[in-house]
Amino acid sequence: MRLHQKYKKNMRSGSVNQRGQEGFTLIEVMISVFILVVGLLAMAMMHVMAIDVNGQAKRITESTNYAQSMMERLMATSYSSLELTDGYVLESEPASGYKRFTRVTSGTTENTKRIQVKVEWREFLRTKKTELVCIKDSI
Repeated sequence: MRLHQKYKKNMRSGSVNQRGQEGFTLIEVMISVFILVVGLLAMAMMHVMAIDVNGQAKRITESTNYAQSMMERLMATSYSSLELTDGYVLESEPASGYKRFTRVTSGTTENTKRIQVKVEWREFLRTKKTELVCIKDSI
């Protein structure tokens, strides 16, 4: 009986929810979907950028490793065996897409040689490089 009285009371005030008027309006759902889509697209773009940056970091690491291995080989060579070069000399292509150059010049002080190793690669139509420089003493 109480439920019936409550229903009558609400009928008089005009605040009774009729069937089908509960829930969200179409515009509220459309706005919510729009916000969700914008958020998902932003996250997708963030993943694409992260993959790209990881690829760049991989290439930098590989080029540094190729330069370091050549530098270690040259530093292990005796001082007298290191021949001076006029410019960069293409030593080898350690992997597809990379070129490794070396250059040996007189050092700034007596009895020293300056060794430079440069690794180049192409990325997005631009040439990138990693360069290492060491000084070899005659001792």
